[in-house]
Amino acid sequence: MLLKPCNKNLLLTVVVALSVLTLSACSTPPTRTTSGAPSNPRIAHFKNDTSVGNEGISIAAMGLVGVPYRYGGNTPAGG
Repeated sequence: MLLKPCNKNLLLTVVVALSVLTLSACSTPPTRTTSGAPSNPRIAHFKNDTSVGNEGISIAAMGLVGVPYRYGGNTPAGG
């Protein structure tokens, strides 16, 4: 079945129009949606001092200075 010249022109016009619409839709920037969340959320700042609350451990460790190791010696070099 052959198309008439008029139908060929119409078909060509439709194909070109659809191609142009498709390509132009790809070139548009995405739209931004606004949400209820702020764009710059607050960042929690924590203390950099991680030794807070570990004073008891430090005191106990200092009390063990000079105690012989279980596997011999009382210093890392001699043990």
